[in-house]
Amino acid sequence: MIFIDLKDKIDSYTLSEYYNILTDKMDDDKKKQIEKWCQDYLRKDNGEPYSFEEVVKADYCELQSIKKQIDDNCLDQYNCFLYNHNKVYKTENKKGKRKKKNTCYIKDTLYSSLSSKNKEAKLLLLKKVGISVCPYCNRNYIFSNESVNTCQLDHFFNKDKYPILAVSFFNLIPCCSTCNRLKETKDFDFYPYDQKNKAIDIMRFSYKPINSDFLRNKNSIIVETTPTVDLYSDQLETLKISKLYELHNDIVFDIIRKSEVFSDVYINSLRTSFPQIFSSSEEVKELLFGVPLSRDDIHKRPLSKLTQDIVFEINEARNDESH
Repeated sequence: MIFIDLKDKIDSYTLSEYYNILTDKMDDDKKKQIEKWCQDYLRKDNGEPYSFEEVVKADYCELQSIKKQIDDNCLDQYNCFLYNHNKVYKTENKKGKRKKKNTCYIKDTLYSSLSSKNKEAKLLLLKKVGISVCPYCNRNYIFSNESVNTCQLDHFFNKDKYPILAVSFFNLIPCCSTCNRLKETKDFDFYPYDQKNKAIDIMRFSYKPINSDFLRNKNSIIVETTPTVDLYSDQLETLKISKLYELHNDIVFDIIRKSEVFSDVYINSLRTSFPQIFSSSEEVKELLFGVPLSRDDIHKRPLSKLTQDIVFEINEARNDESH
């Protein structure tokens, strides 16, 4: 899991634009009902009621406060006033009859519309967040535009337990379908947008050769994943990070062999031979390994975290041998 730096990316104008797109075609009666619910049940630290617009724009601390207010009350009773009970729902059963289901306008209409009539709001969110790789696994590209969509939105705080937060900007985490399915409704502690997590490295990738043939046979290499912060171990287990990355021993195999073949002397010679292409040896290495080697750019290419950790491990081993 990786930190997503939104500092200087999301301003009040962006949040207002998102809210306006989201609610532009919202029924006036629904607006009034939801607004009344917010004013009746949600309070800020200063005692003033939240408006629905403020809930949609709420930052992480405010989301936690709203969540706590709901948790501290009887959950079902607290949320029931957001639902239309026994409303005829569009999903049909095997006999072709429409089912009756308790529906929530925010969760079942507003959020669902992010993939249809309110697609512009989703595209705005994804553009501003500005990542192209799943922050949960760092394995899969996530793209979304008018014609292509490989990105899903995970609710960091479960939309079924907290339907009022179903469309809150900072409760929506762009991710791949695999991670969204694995996480389901589970609670996570590591919040990708939290600035406090910027310096946290919650896991480390390594490799273990199981025989002397590891430079010629990828199956002679095992990819190992070690949690570095116990608090987040359950999240890594939920996302099956260790199991999934065991399948990428071919990538580690290539990294090891490239590190053997392309010495620092050779890399420096490439830099000096092609000054019009490379401004540093680091750029040569990034071309060689196929991913950015800066921690700040992990979100730009799949498997960047794995590659960076293995390259670091190899370099550390070399430095130890030289001393």
